[in-house]
Amino acid sequence: MKIGISALLDSLDISFDAQKIGFFLAGLMVAIIGAVIFTLIGNMYIQNIPLYVFFAILASLWASFAIYFTRGGVTRMVYNELSGAGKLSFKDAFAFAKKNAGALMLSPLAILLVVIGVVIFELLLTLVLRFVPGIGNIAIALLAIPLVAVNAPLIIALNFLEGLPIAIVAVDESDIKGTVAKTYNIVKNEPLRFLSLISITCILYCIAALALILLGAASILLSAGVSWPLLIDLYTAATTGMGMTLSLGIALTISIMSMMVLLAIAFSYLNVVFSGLYAIVYSQLKEQM
Repeated sequence: MKIGISALLDSLDISFDAQKIGFFLAGLMVAIIGAVIFTLIGNMYIQNIPLYVFFAILASLWASFAIYFTRGGVTRMVYNELSGAGKLSFKDAFAFAKKNAGALMLSPLAILLVVIGVVIFELLLTLVLRFVPGIGNIAIALLAIPLVAVNAPLIIALNFLEGLPIAIVAVDESDIKGTVAKTYNIVKNEPLRFLSLISITCILYCIAALALILLGAASILLSAGVSWPLLIDLYTAATTGMGMTLSLGIALTISIMSMMVLLAIAFSYLNVVFSGLYAIVYSQLKEQM
């Protein structure tokens, strides 16, 4: 699979599928609902700082794990079709994500912990060297270039934590150790190629997102225009102080909910496209390594 207009068009076409959008939307709802529940429970213990922080961390982990799980299933769905392996159903995608749940949910966390561990080691090393009489500061200065060489791949891995590891698991079905190792090999051995491919992908993705936003905005404006009787009644109720009738209230609620549903669907679609493009990037890197 090569990156370009053809790949983008294929990804846009394949991603525009009710099962893929529905899969991501369902995962997004699970992530939001779980995070809200843990946050509300935490707010009940706002005077107890340790418990409040504990539930805040739980909310963050729940949302992250749910999104990683969902991205894994969606990425596999898109990759299967892009690679010509056939179409996966909602059930098949869930089964795949469930089978690889550990790698999907914990690989990004493992990479994050590795980065934190390396940074802590570097801080301790420079702290120890600082107290070496005479040559401590010179040694720290000499470490500048090696530290940049070590930290550059870590920064790359950290910035693409939600995309690259998920794509590796979706394409190769790697375990946690294999995913971390493959991520490290890519950002260490092919950093410029990876960044170049990701940059091209992001540009194409932004073009598609902008086109979708413009299309949505134009559609909303046109819909608002043809719904002018409702808009006039709402404006009259708001400006004359007459108050809103029950029917107007229901109509307004339906309109707002409809817009929210459309936004959620559009957001889910763009995330499906995003996941597919990451699979293309990793597949191309894998072929050339």
